[in-house]
Amino acid sequence: MRITALSAALAGLVGACGGGGPGTPDASTIDAPAPPDAGVVACAADYAESADPDNDVATGGTAEDTGLAVRTGGAPATLCGQIDPVLAGDQTADGDFFAFELSDDLRARLELRSADGASATDLEMTLWAIGSDNRTVAFLSTGAFRNEHGVIELGPVREGRYAVSVTAGLPAPAAPVVYTVAVLEDPDDCSGSATITYAEAGDGAASRGNDAVAIEFSPIAAFTETAASDAPEPTAIVLAPAGVAELAGESADVASAGDAYRDRDAFEIATDAVTDELEIRLSWPQGTGTDLDLFVFEAGLGEELSSGLGSLTGASGQESVTVNVAPGATYWLWVGDFDGVGSPPAQYVLRVCARQFTL
Repeated sequence: MRITALSAALAGLVGACGGGGPGTPDASTIDAPAPPDAGVVACAADYAESADPDNDVATGGTAEDTGLAVRTGGAPATLCGQIDPVLAGDQTADGDFFAFELSDDLRARLELRSADGASATDLEMTLWAIGSDNRTVAFLSTGAFRNEHGVIELGPVREGRYAVSVTAGLPAPAAPVVYTVAVLEDPDDCSGSATITYAEAGDGAASRGNDAVAIEFSPIAAFTETAASDAPEPTAIVLAPAGVAELAGESADVASAGDAYRDRDAFEIATDAVTDELEIRLSWPQGTGTDLDLFVFEAGLGEELSSGLGSLTGASGQESVTVNVAPGATYWLWVGDFDGVGSPPAQYVLRVCARQFTL
């Protein structure tokens, strides 16, 4: 998941709360719908933004109540708005918040579309849970606009009220950027039989051969390449839409090499000419208390793509992320055993499902 400067600024403006990991924000305001004003946006969706500039919670505004609801087996709900450069402030170009409901527990998927999204700096959407007081919100996930779309998948998500925000950083775009967000039930299409399998083979006797990346969280998240002799597992996997790969490994019983993790394993995979989305599920046996974490990097320790998407969920025995990726590109899937938690070793499986997103 990606924790951008914009996300950090937003978290700081909204406020911080305990639990759930670093940068978890709360204490913003959700009110009844604001009356339409000059900020009404001409766009096509079930609900169109109507209260800019007063719908940016991070600057003291209130979220627009869309009246939209999504339920199991029901139709998607769509909303639209715009990033307006006229509203640019000290830290963001614009930010819009919208409240909606999930009518029952379901796997939720949010999709961000924008024909001109590439012209906005760090365009992203964030999902927030709204508290029982109808005023406080808690951070759930952030999905960056990348390669023509943004995506968040979480599940199962409990019935209740939620908010989605769409924000962009500085510099502001030269003209308004219109966007659409769809909220829908995740089709859960990552459950078919694996078409490709791979078993970890390059960790070596000392369990350091495929570390590739060291990760620290104090004072901030930091990613550095490990020894030159380390290399991700060369899986030779190239994923096409509907392809499913399963990668098996072991998080060994070794001491930390100095960062926040004990054993660290990296696997190199690639996308074909049209694949632009990967759903990645990490699973391991419960009962040992071992806390495995999943990260996704552009190959060569490029951008880290998974921070903010739900890949740090504790010793639950499973983690999953869905990331929008570039066609014809190479990525590192990284699994680490968080130091000081549970009792390794732990066998694990990485399941990777490829898709082509339809604009």
